[in-house]
Amino acid sequence: MLLALTHEETGKPHLSIFRGGATQDLTSTQPLAYNTWSHVAATLNGTTATLYINGQQVAQKIMQPPNNVVRTKNYLGRDNWGGGCSNMLLTEVRIWSVARSQRELAETMYRRLNGSESGLRGYWPLDTVHNRVLDSGPAHAHAQIKNGLKRVNQNGRTALDFPNIQGNYIDVPPEAWFDGNFTIEAWVYPRSYNNWSRILDFGNGAENDNVFLALSQGGSGIPQLTVVRGNAFQNLVSKDALRLNAWSHVAATLNGTTATFYINGQQVAQVTTMQPPNKVVRTKNYLGRSNWGSDAYANMLLSDVRIWSVARTQAEIQANKDRALTGTEPYLRAWWRLDEPRRTDFGPNAKDAAPLGTVTEYRSLVPPEFLNLYPRTMVPENPVLALDGVDDYVEIPHLAAFNVQQFTLEAWIKPRALNDWAGIITKGKNSSSFAMQIHTKRLLLAINVGGPAGGIPAGQTWRSNTELQEDVWQHVAITYDGATIRFYINGVLDSNQPAATPILGAHEESLFLGADFPGGDEYFKGNLSEVRIWSRALSGLEIIVNLNNRLTGEEADLVGYWPLNEGVRGTAYSLKVYPPANPLYYDTVNKKPYLLMDGYLRHIPDTVYKGLISNTFANYWLGTGRETG
Repeated sequence: MLLALTHEETGKPHLSIFRGGATQDLTSTQPLAYNTWSHVAATLNGTTATLYINGQQVAQKIMQPPNNVVRTKNYLGRDNWGGGCSNMLLTEVRIWSVARSQRELAETMYRRLNGSESGLRGYWPLDTVHNRVLDSGPAHAHAQIKNGLKRVNQNGRTALDFPNIQGNYIDVPPEAWFDGNFTIEAWVYPRSYNNWSRILDFGNGAENDNVFLALSQGGSGIPQLTVVRGNAFQNLVSKDALRLNAWSHVAATLNGTTATFYINGQQVAQVTTMQPPNKVVRTKNYLGRSNWGSDAYANMLLSDVRIWSVARTQAEIQANKDRALTGTEPYLRAWWRLDEPRRTDFGPNAKDAAPLGTVTEYRSLVPPEFLNLYPRTMVPENPVLALDGVDDYVEIPHLAAFNVQQFTLEAWIKPRALNDWAGIITKGKNSSSFAMQIHTKRLLLAINVGGPAGGIPAGQTWRSNTELQEDVWQHVAITYDGATIRFYINGVLDSNQPAATPILGAHEESLFLGADFPGGDEYFKGNLSEVRIWSRALSGLEIIVNLNNRLTGEEADLVGYWPLNEGVRGTAYSLKVYPPANPLYYDTVNKKPYLLMDGYLRHIPDTVYKGLISNTFANYWLGTGRETG
């Protein structure tokens, strides 16, 4: 049985089942897009085989099930015919012993599994890192493991095991690393006091602009910080030895000319005459090894190595030594957690797979929703609309298409505050036919507020059961089909609420994003993206399939679509200005402009959608993943 990336050279994925010598084929009607993440799924339910791309059915036919035999040559990325290997990035491979429904596929395609789901046979996230350790800091200086260090768990802490064998160490990429004030931190578990063994040694060889943190001064077990300027040595020696066979947190700082050593957050040494290291590129940078050939290799466990370009205070060291970082902290130069997983099959059968040939982990290109084992420091960024909650909003001129009687309202929001009545989408200024707002930390739908013409009854509201979260991206949707109002949070149905067949008022007032004016000026504070209005109630499946996908603007029943990703003034569309100093934007459905009014609406880079960003968005929004506003 095989799932081909392409049928011949068409680019169309292809499922084949071989029963003995008989072949059964199912080929997609659509090709996969190049250089774009796509989710592909194939199911067999009885004799009905179905192919899906991004949750949408693209082929179906009758096929007989595969024979129940033991298969001994099983590959990812190559075939059994001796042909070429695939040219692709691959992640989140799953095999189930049941035919998953279209909705089940849609609900889990953007989620990490826990490995215990019913019917799951094999699960290979493919985010393990073979012979590398990831730098979760801003430099992304991923380091190379030499000679196969193992990961172990000791007293609840995952670490790399340095086994006191020559040639076992970590090689860190060249960089200056130290050019003034600094802090070095690590958790260590020494098992013996090997002669001048190292926690860290960065330099250009022996006696050549080294900065090193010795695990043991000679064989004493006393840690030592040394800064070599050219070939001149400056030392800071702890007054206490490290305990054998126990975890200790060590930190060394340099603030001006004052160097300080800490063990478990307590100061154990200080000198006031240490000159800062020279600002040079260091090319021989090691964890667990010395730049001096006569020094011993470390016999230790090592975890959570951090380098900062500032001298951390004792209070900061104490407060953060037991806490995971985000990777975006100011002045953080590098952070090697050393706890990346080594398993490959996280399903119930734990059939770990071994890479053959050269297999590279492109962590920055993997869909970020699948990176939840690591800090999210590599997710793409995009321009989104940032509203200050004081006077910012978007005004969209009236269109007859906005006077709907059934609808779906959708948006991605990241509230900076959950202020009551804050408007997300509102039709009307003096009165509103419909409004999506926030109230008591919940999503609210209000209709016929202020008595728009023809609106019956006036001023009704409904609220979600689920509370929204501050400073977290979440997708919100409200649907009304003429009888029932439904709330969805992140594609999951929150509640069904009967409505007494209200008639929505019709008027020619503008549509507003980020504010609600009837009854008072209520502004949304936070970031806003991918706002959509439909003239019918979408199904739950339609919402979950599309919430992570860019629309074309041509979808049936879509009456308004504002991605709000145009970026800063001058980068997207021709910017006619009315009123002065306010850029003109464009509605991708109705091909009409809308205005950014009142306060200046900043577009800032922002980490998007956290665990729910899709492969489609990744093609549009690239960057460092650092939020700046």
